[in-house]
Order: sequence, then C-alpha cells, then structure tokens
Amino acid sequence: MVVMRESQHVRSRLTAITILGMMIVPALAAAVPAVSSPKPISTYGEQIGDWWEDTSMDRDGDYIHDAIWIAASNNHYEYLDDDARISVIVDFDHTPTEADQAMLEWEVGFQTQFRYWLIDSIAGSVELSRVHELLELPGVV
Repeated sequence: MVVMRESQHVRSRLTAITILGMMIVPALAAAVPAVSSPKPISTYGEQIGDWWEDTSMDRDGDYIHDAIWIAASNNHYEYLDDDARISVIVDFDHTPTEADQAMLEWEVGFQTQFRYWLIDSIAGSVELSRVHELLELPGVV
C-alpha cells in the first residue's frame, strides 16, 4: 500500500509539472526572437532598383512612357483637354514630398490630382509641350 500511495504521489507531481511545462514553453518560445541578427526591411523600390532604366513602356528611350505620344496623336479619344494638357503620372527616384509637388507646379505648371503614398509618383496634368521639361527636374525619372 505504501508503494501504491508513493506511485500516485509521483504521478500527480509529474502531471502538475507537465501541465506547467505546457503553459510555460509556448510563452518562452514567443519571447525568444526568431532571428538573432535581423536584416533591415528593404522597400519595394530598393528591391527592384532603377526600373526606369530598362522598361518595356519606353521603347524609344526618351524616358517618357510611349503611350503619351500615342494618346496625343489619337483621333478616336480626346486625351488632351481644351488647354492642350494631358494627364500623366510623374515618377520619382524617391518618395515625393510636398516640396516635390510644389516644384512640379511651379516649374512646369503641373496641376496635381493625387500624390501617391505607396508608389513614388504624383498624378496630374501638364501641357503636352512641357512634358520633356519634367525630366529636367531633380528626382524625376
């Protein structure tokens, strides 16, 4: 009988320790960092590099989307407004700021429609005759 009581006592202690371990081990695993020396997270722009240097949207190599010239000469739809302005998206080599937006508006008469937060671009309209001037501005790609 003494052996039986001792066996039950050991079994109950073992059960208590097992339950305690089942509660503590996951908490410890969650507290330990998965990577000892994490690398900084890179942005999408850093991952793809200077995409504007090699893109299928600029086959003539003038750094302007080829569709701009196609749209301007199209007789089926009116892509130019009454003031000969065309809607464009201006890409930057960095995330554009309010200063970049002001620069576009001041330097080439750009009319901003939207400044994107997830891509490095500002949408708006510009006179077709001034599209090439956009490329001369700092940060515009």
